[in-house]
Amino acid sequence: MGKYNLGKVTKEVSSRIDKKNLYVNEKKAEPIVKDMEKQLTRIRASLLKINLLLNESTSSKMVKGSRATVFKGWAKKAKSQATTAENLKVLLEASYKHDVDKYPIKMLDDRIAELEKKIMALTK
Repeated sequence: MGKYNLGKVTKEVSSRIDKKNLYVNEKKAEPIVKDMEKQLTRIRASLLKINLLLNESTSSKMVKGSRATVFKGWAKKAKSQATTAENLKVLLEASYKHDVDKYPIKMLDDRIAELEKKIMALTK
């Protein structure tokens, strides 16, 4: 299946973004996240349809020989990519909820650390 490898996508958002202090407005991000989940659902459905059509074309003998083998390989890859799309959707949802829940705690921790520094400066 190596010849069907689509590669790993790597894209840097921006080199100017400080990932440690990144803040995303939850109200503005929610529709974007929902849209991403909807798009991943559509991608999954399309890939499963591609898988079905490729398998039907080989089982109905529309394609034979080496092309049938290639079609079966593509069908298998489409199915695995559909599973990946579903996993990405679940991971996106879980990660987003985790980050939203974790952000207030991080803000409190940062504020406490800042207050501790001020107290230490005053006591010295």
